[in-house]
Amino acid sequence: MRDEEQIRRTLAEFCVFLDERRFREWSELFIMVDVEGDEARASADLVMFDKFSDRPWFILTGTYTDHLVRDGGRWRFKNRQLALLAAGDA
Repeated sequence: MRDEEQIRRTLAEFCVFLDERRFREWSELFIMVDVEGDEARASADLVMFDKFSDRPWFILTGTYTDHLVRDGGRWRFKNRQLALLAAGDA
């Protein structure tokens, strides 16, 4: 799998694991090591609709800025920042 495809997969896994509340797998996407080689940067838009019990729908939008590194042949997040654009009830 090419580097770009692996990075896309990591970005997708972040969303899937979080949406499905698979927090252990989600947490494994992150590492806490400074690496000088095999690094990548990416950005992704966020549009999240969430609802808990009888509360109104909550809408969140923003942009993730990512710093990824290759770790043992797999891409992992070194840093992921979210800049919120808007939040509100639907």
